[in-house]
Amino acid sequence: MTGADLRLNCPECRAPLDPDVLACGCGFRAGRVEDVILLMTPGFRDRADRLEAALALERRARPQHRITDPAAFPHLPFGEATRDDPEWIARRHDLALVRSLLEKRPPGTVLEIGAWNGWLSHHLAEWGHDLAAVDVFGDPDDGLGAVRHYPRSWTAIRMDLRDLDLLDMRFDAIILNRCLQFAEMPAEYVRNLRERLQPGGLLLATGVQVFANPRAKAAAVSAARQRFRERHGMDLFLTDTRGYLDGGDRATLSAAGLRLFGYPHRRLGNWRSRWQPSRPWDGWGLLRRDADGDSPT
Repeated sequence: MTGADLRLNCPECRAPLDPDVLACGCGFRAGRVEDVILLMTPGFRDRADRLEAALALERRARPQHRITDPAAFPHLPFGEATRDDPEWIARRHDLALVRSLLEKRPPGTVLEIGAWNGWLSHHLAEWGHDLAAVDVFGDPDDGLGAVRHYPRSWTAIRMDLRDLDLLDMRFDAIILNRCLQFAEMPAEYVRNLRERLQPGGLLLATGVQVFANPRAKAAAVSAARQRFRERHGMDLFLTDTRGYLDGGDRATLSAAGLRLFGYPHRRLGNWRSRWQPSRPWDGWGLLRRDADGDSPT
Protein backbone atom coordinates (compact mmCIF):
# COMPACT_ATOMS: atom_id res chain seq x y z
CA MET A 1 0.00 0.00 0.00
CA THR A 2 1.14 3.56 -0.52
CA GLY A 3 0.19 6.97 0.77
CA ALA A 4 -3.13 7.26 2.55
CA ASP A 5 -3.91 3.59 1.90
CA LEU A 6 -1.16 2.51 4.29
CA ARG A 7 -2.90 2.49 7.67
CA LEU A 8 -0.82 0.90 10.40
CA ASN A 9 -1.33 0.67 14.14
CA CYS A 10 1.30 0.83 16.84
CA PRO A 11 2.42 -2.64 18.05
CA GLU A 12 2.91 -1.26 21.57
CA CYS A 13 -0.19 0.86 22.33
CA ARG A 14 -2.41 -0.03 19.31
CA ALA A 15 -2.99 3.63 18.36
CA PRO A 16 -2.80 4.61 14.66
CA LEU A 17 0.66 5.55 13.42
CA ASP A 18 1.17 8.91 11.79
CA PRO A 19 1.20 7.89 8.09
CA ASP A 20 3.86 10.45 7.18
CA VAL A 21 6.50 9.37 9.70
CA LEU A 22 5.08 5.99 10.86
CA ALA A 23 5.39 7.10 14.48
CA CYS A 24 3.08 7.04 17.49
CA GLY A 25 2.54 9.44 20.38
CA CYS A 26 3.64 6.70 22.80
CA GLY A 27 7.16 6.99 21.45
CA PHE A 28 7.15 4.05 19.06
CA ARG A 29 8.52 4.65 15.58
CA ALA A 30 8.48 2.01 12.87
CA GLY A 31 11.97 1.43 11.56
CA ARG A 32 13.09 0.92 8.00
CA VAL A 33 15.84 -1.18 6.50
CA GLU A 34 16.09 -0.03 2.91
CA ASP A 35 12.57 -0.69 1.54
CA VAL A 36 11.27 -2.83 4.42
CA ILE A 37 9.13 -1.37 7.24
CA LEU A 38 9.87 -2.79 10.71
CA LEU A 39 6.54 -2.96 12.56
CA MET A 40 7.73 -4.84 15.64
CA THR A 41 8.17 -4.22 19.33
CA PRO A 42 11.85 -4.23 20.31
CA GLY A 43 11.43 -7.50 22.22
CA PHE A 44 9.82 -9.38 19.35
CA ARG A 45 12.31 -7.97 16.86
CA ASP A 46 15.21 -9.17 19.01
CA ARG A 47 13.78 -12.70 19.08
CA ALA A 48 13.09 -12.62 15.34
CA ASP A 49 16.59 -11.32 14.53
CA ARG A 50 18.26 -14.02 16.62
CA LEU A 51 16.21 -16.75 14.98
CA GLU A 52 16.87 -15.28 11.54
CA ALA A 53 20.63 -15.34 12.19
CA ALA A 54 20.45 -19.01 13.22
CA LEU A 55 18.36 -19.93 10.17
CA ALA A 56 20.86 -18.11 7.95
CA LEU A 57 23.60 -20.39 9.26
CA GLU A 58 21.44 -23.43 8.45
CA ARG A 59 20.74 -22.17 4.94
CA ARG A 60 24.39 -21.41 4.22
CA ALA A 61 25.20 -25.02 5.06
CA ARG A 62 22.88 -26.02 2.19
CA PRO A 63 23.86 -23.61 -0.61
CA GLN A 64 21.93 -25.62 -3.19
CA HIS A 65 18.72 -24.33 -1.55
CA ARG A 66 19.76 -20.67 -1.54
CA ILE A 67 19.36 -18.07 -4.27
CA THR A 68 21.85 -15.22 -4.03
CA ASP A 69 22.31 -14.12 -7.64
CA PRO A 70 20.39 -10.83 -7.99
CA ALA A 71 19.72 -11.58 -11.65
CA ALA A 72 17.82 -14.75 -10.74
CA PHE A 73 15.13 -13.16 -8.57
CA PRO A 74 12.98 -11.46 -11.26
CA HIS A 75 12.58 -14.83 -13.03
CA LEU A 76 11.34 -16.77 -10.01
CA PRO A 77 9.77 -19.32 -9.78
CA PHE A 78 11.39 -20.04 -13.16
CA GLY A 79 14.98 -19.79 -14.32
CA GLU A 80 18.18 -21.82 -14.22
CA ALA A 81 18.55 -21.42 -10.43
CA THR A 82 15.33 -23.35 -9.81
CA ARG A 83 14.99 -25.55 -12.87
CA ASP A 84 14.90 -28.98 -11.18
CA ASP A 85 14.11 -28.00 -7.59
CA PRO A 86 10.86 -29.73 -6.45
CA GLU A 87 10.00 -26.85 -4.10
CA TRP A 88 10.17 -24.33 -6.92
CA ILE A 89 8.28 -26.63 -9.27
CA ALA A 90 5.47 -26.64 -6.68
CA ARG A 91 5.57 -22.83 -6.58
CA ARG A 92 5.09 -22.73 -10.35
CA HIS A 93 1.79 -24.50 -9.81
CA ASP A 94 0.98 -21.94 -7.09
CA LEU A 95 1.68 -19.10 -9.49
CA ALA A 96 -0.68 -20.58 -12.09
CA LEU A 97 -3.34 -21.02 -9.40
CA VAL A 98 -3.04 -17.45 -8.13
CA ARG A 99 -3.15 -16.08 -11.66
CA SER A 100 -6.25 -18.10 -12.52
CA LEU A 101 -8.11 -16.79 -9.46
CA LEU A 102 -7.09 -13.15 -9.80
CA GLU A 103 -7.00 -12.59 -13.56
CA LYS A 104 -10.80 -12.20 -13.82
CA ARG A 105 -10.83 -9.59 -11.06
CA PRO A 106 -9.71 -5.99 -11.51
CA PRO A 107 -6.42 -5.10 -9.80
CA GLY A 108 -7.07 -4.40 -6.13
CA THR A 109 -5.56 -4.40 -2.67
CA VAL A 110 -3.78 -7.63 -1.79
CA LEU A 111 -2.23 -8.83 1.46
CA GLU A 112 0.37 -11.57 1.05
CA ILE A 113 1.25 -13.36 4.29
CA GLY A 114 4.49 -15.35 4.30
CA ALA A 115 5.98 -13.41 1.40
CA TRP A 116 9.52 -14.72 2.04
CA ASN A 117 11.87 -13.47 -0.73
CA GLY A 118 9.18 -11.79 -2.81
CA TRP A 119 8.94 -14.32 -5.63
CA LEU A 120 5.11 -14.13 -5.69
CA SER A 121 4.99 -10.49 -4.56
CA HIS A 122 6.83 -9.51 -7.73
CA HIS A 123 4.17 -11.10 -9.94
CA LEU A 124 1.30 -9.58 -7.94
CA ALA A 125 2.84 -6.12 -8.33
CA GLU A 126 3.48 -6.76 -12.02
CA TRP A 127 -0.20 -7.63 -12.49
CA GLY A 128 -1.12 -4.20 -11.11
CA HIS A 129 -2.24 -5.08 -7.58
CA ASP A 130 -1.65 -2.70 -4.67
CA LEU A 131 0.30 -5.06 -2.46
CA ALA A 132 1.30 -5.32 1.18
CA ALA A 133 3.69 -8.27 1.66
CA VAL A 134 4.36 -9.29 5.25
CA ASP A 135 6.71 -11.74 6.92
CA VAL A 136 8.79 -12.08 10.07
CA PHE A 137 12.22 -12.07 8.46
CA GLY A 138 14.03 -9.42 6.45
CA ASP A 139 17.14 -11.21 5.14
CA PRO A 140 18.40 -9.51 1.95
CA ASP A 141 18.16 -12.79 0.02
CA ASP A 142 16.06 -15.17 2.13
CA GLY A 143 13.59 -12.61 3.44
CA LEU A 144 11.71 -9.42 2.66
CA GLY A 145 14.98 -7.58 2.03
CA ALA A 146 15.10 -9.33 -1.34
CA VAL A 147 12.65 -6.71 -2.62
CA ARG A 148 15.79 -4.85 -3.71
CA HIS A 149 16.38 -7.45 -6.43
CA TYR A 150 13.14 -6.82 -8.33
CA PRO A 151 12.32 -4.18 -10.96
CA ARG A 152 8.94 -3.42 -9.33
CA SER A 153 8.29 -2.26 -5.79
CA TRP A 154 5.59 -2.95 -3.21
CA THR A 155 5.06 -2.39 0.50
CA ALA A 156 7.06 -4.92 2.53
CA ILE A 157 6.50 -5.12 6.30
CA ARG A 158 8.30 -7.18 8.93
CA MET A 159 5.84 -7.95 11.70
CA ASP A 160 4.46 -10.59 14.04
CA LEU A 161 2.10 -12.44 11.69
CA ARG A 162 -0.22 -13.24 14.58
CA ASP A 163 -0.89 -9.53 15.17
CA LEU A 164 -2.89 -8.61 12.08
CA ASP A 165 -4.72 -5.86 13.97
CA LEU A 166 -1.69 -3.73 13.12
CA LEU A 167 -2.97 -3.60 9.53
CA ASP A 168 -5.96 -1.29 9.80
CA MET A 169 -7.68 -1.93 6.49
CA ARG A 170 -9.56 -4.52 4.48
CA PHE A 171 -8.26 -6.19 1.35
CA ASP A 172 -9.73 -7.44 -1.91
CA ALA A 173 -7.61 -10.59 -1.62
CA ILE A 174 -5.45 -12.23 1.04
CA ILE A 175 -2.92 -14.92 0.16
CA LEU A 176 -1.42 -17.27 2.73
CA ASN A 177 1.74 -18.27 0.92
CA ARG A 178 2.45 -21.82 2.17
CA CYS A 179 2.29 -20.83 5.82
CA LEU A 180 -1.12 -21.87 7.20
CA GLN A 181 0.47 -24.81 9.01
CA PHE A 182 2.45 -22.39 11.20
CA ALA A 183 -0.62 -20.64 12.62
CA GLU A 184 -1.16 -21.45 16.30
CA MET A 185 -4.89 -22.01 15.73
CA PRO A 186 -5.36 -22.35 11.96
CA ALA A 187 -9.17 -22.17 11.86
CA GLU A 188 -9.26 -19.15 14.17
CA TYR A 189 -6.62 -17.50 12.00
CA VAL A 190 -8.78 -18.04 8.93
CA ARG A 191 -11.78 -16.52 10.69
CA ASN A 192 -9.67 -13.51 11.61
CA LEU A 193 -8.49 -13.11 8.02
CA ARG A 194 -12.05 -13.36 6.72
CA GLU A 195 -12.91 -10.23 8.69
CA ARG A 196 -10.08 -8.43 6.88
CA LEU A 197 -11.60 -9.07 3.47
CA GLN A 198 -13.66 -6.55 1.59
CA PRO A 199 -17.16 -7.82 0.71
CA GLY A 200 -16.65 -10.06 -2.29
CA GLY A 201 -12.99 -10.60 -1.42
CA LEU A 202 -11.19 -13.92 -1.42
CA LEU A 203 -8.77 -15.70 0.84
CA LEU A 204 -6.38 -18.18 -0.80
CA ALA A 205 -4.13 -20.58 1.12
CA THR A 206 -1.47 -22.30 -0.97
CA GLY A 207 0.58 -25.34 -0.02
CA VAL A 208 -1.92 -26.85 2.42
CA GLN A 209 -0.63 -30.26 3.54
CA VAL A 210 -2.87 -32.38 5.76
CA PHE A 211 -1.76 -35.56 7.54
CA ALA A 212 -4.60 -37.96 8.38
CA ASN A 213 -2.17 -39.77 10.66
CA PRO A 214 0.31 -37.12 11.83
CA ARG A 215 2.36 -39.32 14.14
CA ALA A 216 5.42 -39.60 11.84
CA LYS A 217 5.23 -35.91 10.88
CA ALA A 218 4.95 -34.86 14.52
CA ALA A 219 8.01 -36.95 15.37
CA ALA A 220 9.98 -35.41 12.49
CA VAL A 221 9.07 -31.88 13.57
CA SER A 222 9.95 -32.66 17.17
CA ALA A 223 13.33 -34.07 16.13
CA ALA A 224 14.04 -31.03 13.95
CA ARG A 225 13.23 -28.69 16.83
CA GLN A 226 15.50 -30.66 19.16
CA ARG A 227 18.42 -30.57 16.71
CA PHE A 228 17.95 -26.86 16.16
CA ARG A 229 17.82 -26.23 19.91
CA GLU A 230 21.05 -28.18 20.42
CA ARG A 231 22.85 -26.25 17.68
CA HIS A 232 21.55 -22.76 18.36
CA GLY A 233 20.13 -22.71 21.88
CA MET A 234 16.65 -21.65 20.76
CA ASP A 235 13.48 -23.09 19.34
CA LEU A 236 12.93 -23.45 15.61
CA PHE A 237 9.62 -21.55 15.85
CA LEU A 238 8.83 -18.11 17.23
CA THR A 239 5.28 -19.08 18.12
CA ASP A 240 3.43 -21.95 19.79
CA THR A 241 2.74 -23.95 16.64
CA ARG A 242 2.76 -27.64 15.77
CA GLY A 243 4.13 -26.89 12.31
CA TYR A 244 1.71 -29.22 10.49
CA LEU A 245 -2.01 -29.76 9.89
CA ASP A 246 -3.98 -32.90 10.72
CA GLY A 247 -7.48 -34.24 10.10
CA GLY A 248 -8.90 -32.23 12.96
CA ASP A 249 -7.59 -29.05 11.37
CA ARG A 250 -9.16 -30.05 8.08
CA ALA A 251 -12.57 -30.25 9.76
CA THR A 252 -12.24 -26.96 11.65
CA LEU A 253 -10.91 -25.14 8.58
CA SER A 254 -13.92 -26.35 6.62
CA ALA A 255 -16.22 -25.13 9.40
CA ALA A 256 -14.45 -21.74 9.23
CA GLY A 257 -15.38 -21.51 5.54
CA LEU A 258 -12.09 -22.53 3.91
CA ARG A 259 -12.83 -25.05 1.16
CA LEU A 260 -9.92 -27.37 0.39
CA PHE A 261 -9.03 -28.60 -3.10
CA GLY A 262 -6.34 -31.04 -4.16
CA TYR A 263 -3.60 -29.91 -6.52
CA PRO A 264 -4.18 -31.60 -9.91
CA HIS A 265 -0.49 -32.39 -10.27
CA ARG A 266 -0.61 -34.16 -6.89
CA ARG A 267 -3.60 -36.34 -7.78
CA LEU A 268 -1.70 -39.63 -7.53
CA GLY A 269 -0.01 -38.72 -4.25
CA ASN A 270 -3.31 -37.57 -2.77
CA TRP A 271 -4.93 -40.85 -3.82
CA ARG A 272 -2.12 -42.73 -2.09
CA SER A 273 -2.61 -40.69 1.09
CA ARG A 274 -6.05 -42.29 1.45
CA TRP A 275 -4.40 -45.68 1.90
CA GLN A 276 -1.22 -44.46 3.57
CA PRO A 277 -2.49 -41.90 6.08
CA SER A 278 1.03 -40.94 7.18
CA ARG A 279 1.56 -39.44 3.69
CA PRO A 280 0.40 -35.84 3.25
CA TRP A 281 -2.60 -34.76 1.22
CA ASP A 282 -1.47 -31.74 -0.84
CA GLY A 283 -3.88 -28.98 -1.76
CA TRP A 284 -4.98 -25.40 -1.44
CA GLY A 285 -7.81 -23.58 0.27
CA LEU A 286 -10.25 -20.91 -0.83
CA LEU A 287 -12.74 -18.73 1.01
CA ARG A 288 -14.87 -16.12 -0.73
CA ARG A 289 -16.58 -13.50 1.36
CA ASP A 290 -20.13 -12.73 0.26
CA ALA A 291 -20.73 -9.43 -1.48
CA ASP A 292 -22.85 -8.41 1.52
CA GLY A 293 -19.92 -9.09 3.84
CA ASP A 294 -21.71 -11.80 5.79
CA SER A 295 -21.11 -15.56 5.62
CA PRO A 296 -18.25 -17.03 3.60
CA THR A 297 -18.96 -19.09 0.50
